[in-house]
Amino acid sequence: MVRIKKMLFYFVIPISVMVLLYINANVLKQLYGGNETDWVQYRAKISSGVEKIDLKAGQKTEFEVEINNEGTMTWISSGDHPIYLTYRMKNQTSEEYISEGKRTALPEAMRPGDSALVMVEIVAPSSAGNYLIVFDMVHEGITWFEEKGSMPLVIGLKVIK
Repeated sequence: MVRIKKMLFYFVIPISVMVLLYINANVLKQLYGGNETDWVQYRAKISSGVEKIDLKAGQKTEFEVEINNEGTMTWISSGDHPIYLTYRMKNQTSEEYISEGKRTALPEAMRPGDSALVMVEIVAPSSAGNYLIVFDMVHEGITWFEEKGSMPLVIGLKVIK
């Protein structure tokens, strides 16, 4: 009996854990693409006190957004592949993005665990309707953080003539 317990403790349980970790990594890779380091590098928490905006067609507005670097890499808004906060807009009835917004540079390099408040500028589309503004971090020329599993901030937008 003792021999069976030792075999379970030293061989079966560790091997089972390793197999489960391997399966989990492959499932995540299929869901989000990229390699294993992407899942921990590209993590942002984006928040704002604004939940819904009403604007006239073509009108601009500004408001504050908080960004938190919950990943493992430092974000820098300069160089060949800078990282910015930006938004994409889509019609509420479609999954397709219809436009990209202005890039907002980071106030300084943001190390893992850092947070910052930034002012973002939104420009309403020229057509009236209901839209979604999807705020996300973008690593220019490489990826949108959402594509690597990070959750974007979504704010409703009602555009009137």
